[in-house]
Amino acid sequence: MLSKKDINKISGLLYLLSVIQNKSKRKASESLSTSIDTLNKYISELERDLGLKIFSNGGHGSIVSPQGQELLVLAEELNDILHQLDEIALSTNMVGGQVKIGVEEGVSQTLFNNKIIDFIMDYPDLQIASSCCDNVNQINLHTIDILLSYTIPSSNIMSLVHSSVLPCGLFASKSYIDKFGFPNTLQELVNEHHFCDNPNYIRQIQGWKEFRKLLRHISYAANSVYMVNNMIAAGGGIGILPLHLKHENLINVGQYLPEAGINFHYTIHLLSHPKIINYPKIAAVLNLLKQVMSEP
Repeated sequence: MLSKKDINKISGLLYLLSVIQNKSKRKASESLSTSIDTLNKYISELERDLGLKIFSNGGHGSIVSPQGQELLVLAEELNDILHQLDEIALSTNMVGGQVKIGVEEGVSQTLFNNKIIDFIMDYPDLQIASSCCDNVNQINLHTIDILLSYTIPSSNIMSLVHSSVLPCGLFASKSYIDKFGFPNTLQELVNEHHFCDNPNYIRQIQGWKEFRKLLRHISYAANSVYMVNNMIAAGGGIGILPLHLKHENLINVGQYLPEAGINFHYTIHLLSHPKIINYPKIAAVLNLLKQVMSEP
């Protein structure tokens, strides 16, 4: 018969799994909205009840002991069972709940078009919760359902679902061109014009790193795509924009760029955990994102 001690053991296993996934007790407590004391309590009780040590001291601090590794295997199996419960709960035609998306900085600018409105109307009980980080290595892949990134993580935790190559260009606002004039040569573009830059372009746009070194005036730089885009629209300088964001107040000034050796395309990857890809709520969001990525 199931006892309270058994339930506490299950809790201890799940708390242990969260600590390992988050790589620290502080981050685990924050993700679970609980205290570090609570984590310590359940993990210590699990050690005491089983008569073993989960952590041992190594040369670089605490590491998981061999017995702890065995417990982690069981904790992963328990976590899989919980996912299966979610799948049963969502096996009807109703799609609801929350889907957590990790987004590498800048990728989210590809997500806004009229398909979003249709999706919201089709699935009123579904909530998309996005968290954005500067690069994919800062995203905890264990705590999200879906990943949108420029790069595929080295970890094999998630599987590639879809990739899209998106074109972009170099644009300036009409107000900027009215004030500074249209660049008539590559040399004029490089030496006499002001640029708005995002450091992430160096790894996203092939050839931009070398071209950037030639620019005389980088008047504005930010690691936020939205801040850079807003500055371009406000007339603060010339900058890179995806072609689908172009509007009538923006002017393409990149006709000389082929001779600069820049490949104005970048790839976006869509990934998810293999075990949850077919969950109705996950499948619905993945299908939406594939459509958006294919026709931004």
